[in-house]
Amino acid sequence: MAGGGGIPSDLATVLATAGVGDTANANLDENTAFSGAFGPGATALSDAGIGTFANLSGNTATSTAFGATVTPGPPAGTALADAGIGSHANLSDNMATAWTFGGVSTVDAGIASFANGSANVAWAASQFGDAEASAGVGDHANLSGNGAYAYALFGVAVADAGIGSFGNFSDNLSVAQTTGGVSTAETLGSDASMATAGSVGAPGSGTVAEAAATDGTGSNAGAGAVGSSAFAVATTVGSGDTADAAALGTGALAAADVVGTNQNADATAVGTGSTASATEALGVSTVLATSGLGGWSDASTSGGGWTVSINGATLVS
Repeated sequence: MAGGGGIPSDLATVLATAGVGDTANANLDENTAFSGAFGPGATALSDAGIGTFANLSGNTATSTAFGATVTPGPPAGTALADAGIGSHANLSDNMATAWTFGGVSTVDAGIASFANGSANVAWAASQFGDAEASAGVGDHANLSGNGAYAYALFGVAVADAGIGSFGNFSDNLSVAQTTGGVSTAETLGSDASMATAGSVGAPGSGTVAEAAATDGTGSNAGAGAVGSSAFAVATTVGSGDTADAAALGTGALAAADVVGTNQNADATAVGTGSTASATEALGVSTVLATSGLGGWSDASTSGGGWTVSINGATLVS
């Protein structure tokens, strides 16, 4: 399905394929690809299955771009979607969806070399902004059960899940959300780990949230930033770790980092210019909290580190 109009030389383009693949024992069944464009300059692309040796069944790819160009206004949209991808594995039950209005959405699901890479889901959405999501990725592992979601409104959101070389990297989840800011969530080479990030700020306000869970099992990293130039970052490196960071207010900064096994770090900064930092690394705790007038912040770790600052004064350290 495609729509065009407006400027004769600026027409919508669309491509949809299903199954795909290079023969050799692959039935390529139950694949679905849909693509829509609906406006001058819009581009929508969908792929499903994509082989080579296996059945690649149950894959779905959907792309929609409402890309009418209005001046002044957002640029025409581009939406791309892939599901499955190969090479010699069944890569079944993958799904990729993307839609955009005045922006670019890119999604991938599955993506593996030797393994089945099944049950991966990736979808990205955009409204006047960019959104990108990947799930699975590989090389020789099944990479199954991964999910990556990215949503962007007036900003950029990026989400990745799985990624690696040779593990199964299954059950990873990455979510990135933004409204006018920048959000990044990654689970890299982790099994049953989760990373979530969200930011809210005016377009171009410098609001950033980043979360990453890496090199472990069952870890969770979460970051949230609200306010102009607010920045929050949370990272875990290890197994069973939890890191949470929240920054709320103009110029607020929060960072939580964990390196080890079954460790926690939490940092919250509220108010203009407030900061909080919590690090638990291999048995060593480091905490820092400062606050502006009318604000507060706190930082704590599982190793016993704890500090609180309220209205510009440090109360506990």
